[in-house]
Amino acid sequence: MHGVAAFRGPDFGMGSVHGAVAAALGRELAEGFRKTEHRDMILIDPGVESLLDGLATWRAPTVDKWNGRPGS
Repeated sequence: MHGVAAFRGPDFGMGSVHGAVAAALGRELAEGFRKTEHRDMILIDPGVESLLDGLATWRAPTVDKWNGRPGS
């Protein structure tokens, strides 16, 4: 089952929890641990309306879940 996570917060600076989540996701992408399609399943935005819009239009990725496997 595919899902999506949404994070909302007033401060997205590197000192915030949301900033730390965004930074960790960036490192995962850079190191090849996470695919961009899977990172895009996590919405991080300070606005409620934009998060709701993102959830309303979100579609599950159609890629293999493992990096480096055939078809991924």
